Amino acid sequence: MMCKAKAWVLALAAGLLLLLIPAQARADVTRLLILNDEQTSETSAAATDVLRRFALYSSWTCTFASSEDVPDTDGYTAVIICTDPNWALNASVALAIQESKLPVFVIGAGGLAELTKTQVYEGSLTLRLQTQANAANDMLLSGNSLLLMKKSGESLGGQIFVGAQAFPLCQTAGNITHLAYFDPSQEAQCAFLSTLLQTWLWPYKNSPTAYGQYLVLDRIYPFADPERLLSLVEMLETENVPYVLCVMPIYANADYPAMKRFCEVLRYAQSRGAGIVMHVPQVTLVNVTVEDLQKNIANAYSAYSRYGVYPLAIEAPDVWLMSEKGQDVLRGWRTVFLFRSDEALFGEKQAENTALRDGHQIVAPAYADATAFTNAYAQAIYLDPSEDIETLRTQVNRLKNSRTALKKLSDVEGIVYAGDLYVHFYPADGLYVNGQAASLAYQRFNYDEDYVYDRGFVQYMTEQIQASNKLILAFVAVACTIFIAGMIISRRTTRRQLLGNHTHAKDEQEGVNLHDGG
Repeated sequence: MMCKAKAWVLALAAGLLLLLIPAQARADVTRLLILNDEQTSETSAAATDVLRRFALYSSWTCTFASSEDVPDTDGYTAVIICTDPNWALNASVALAIQESKLPVFVIGAGGLAELTKTQVYEGSLTLRLQTQANAANDMLLSGNSLLLMKKSGESLGGQIFVGAQAFPLCQTAGNITHLAYFDPSQEAQCAFLSTLLQTWLWPYKNSPTAYGQYLVLDRIYPFADPERLLSLVEMLETENVPYVLCVMPIYANADYPAMKRFCEVLRYAQSRGAGIVMHVPQVTLVNVTVEDLQKNIANAYSAYSRYGVYPLAIEAPDVWLMSEKGQDVLRGWRTVFLFRSDEALFGEKQAENTALRDGHQIVAPAYADATAFTNAYAQAIYLDPSEDIETLRTQVNRLKNSRTALKKLSDVEGIVYAGDLYVHFYPADGLYVNGQAASLAYQRFNYDEDYVYDRGFVQYMTEQIQASNKLILAFVAVACTIFIAGMIISRRTTRRQLLGNHTHAKDEQEGVNLHDGG
């Protein structure tokens, strides 16, 4: 009886714990309510898509809602307003936001006047941001008026000039933070906004976490020249920078000697501390099934792991994490490198960012604009391995001299589920494959000098034909000679017969004529 009572008490405690954990988790997670007009305003839609990407990169939990609807602010950390600059919030929406007492970040002029007292300034507009080299970068803006909060507050960075008068580009007064101007097409401004949001959301007095960048040699194809790849690896080793090699997937002929030589160089780089990332199959997501993609990814992973090469992250288009189908494909990878994609969002702009629940470590693409710099999230700097080595060396040295800290992929925990393989990398304890320790040390590969290529009938016939080109040409030449000679002989024989018959007929006709004359 006593055992049953204890069991009942334990069950009750477990139930209470299950109720308490989600509440605590909600308190620890940054949950943002983003009010926007993306359905009716192109300006708001472009800015909202930038925020969607920031949400992925920074692992915020975000809900995207129309600014026309009265929001339920319960359970949110803060509110971001990203509406058309020419539109106003209706009174009920503004009242709900004010009564929530939550921190509010207003991007541009839209919605500001309904939340606080404002003032309009007239004159030519100039935007000033600090570049990565701490130099001033000025940009002349279109328009000749600027809406600002009447109450001045703490400046969070940047300046905007109205004529000769300078104002903070972003400032906080009370619970409202206002970014006076934002153009989502300008990468430097996007980077600045990400830094602002990280600072705004940081709950402590010290500086926010500064994330580093990964140097990635991108899209290295199987069967690539191993000598050139080794030269690139040695250059990066000489420059003493951490680096990542992103390899393309392979689905067939992984046992060919050329693939083995390629993987031997990868194994050598891996043993020297290089991170290995595998690119997703190059397909349009809407045209394939999740199961087929996962199967192809598993086959490609198996092709590399057979040589002791273990990709610890996957590289995918950023829009994949904006769709549930893409998330399903990437669910087996803890670390995901993203690259900017022009692929459409499949018409499913999610009302909530759901990628966070999978526990991904996201590495975002760095901006192409050299003046666009942020420490707000981890980034990947993609280099083209087809460039000549000296050009790549120049790019690497420029990165070494920047403010950005370059990171090693081996500094973060990696988890991969690919088919029947479970790979777990611990920075302090090494690599485990299906629970068994696996060595990352380099070992020279042995090669079969008499390798027999297992080709199908068509490939076999193609090879035989290619190897017999000279014989075929000789045969064709002899056949053509015989054909031409036969044509000549046949023509002469036919002509002789025709001419002979014609002469005989002429003689007979002449004989008839003589007889008639006689």
